[in-house]
Amino acid sequence: MALFPQGPDLVVVAPVAALPPRVDHGIALWLLRRNHYDSDLAPFIVSCDPDATVVLWGRVPIAQLDGKRLAGLVDALGATAAEMRLISSTVLPMPRIALASPLPGPSFSATCAVV
Repeated sequence: MALFPQGPDLVVVAPVAALPPRVDHGIALWLLRRNHYDSDLAPFIVSCDPDATVVLWGRVPIAQLDGKRLAGLVDALGATAAEMRLISSTVLPMPRIALASPLPGPSFSATCAVV
């Protein structure tokens, strides 16, 4: 799990699994449907980082987080990533990196804290 402070938000990223060269149609469909507007993951989405690792990531307002809420968020996201790993384990290999680089998009110039 990696946390990136970015302005008023905290970007939270959980690696799920390495993206294989060929992805099973059913697993791809299941992963992409997790990004649907009514997903139980919101505000988190499934994506890939530059090293082809499937990740869950999202932005949450720092102002609404105290230590207890942040711990609950990290625990819940970690459990969801573990569940996704288990469900997709027949097709997706385990993560080979611990999120060595941030997601593409806005610059993550703040200090990264790894949980």
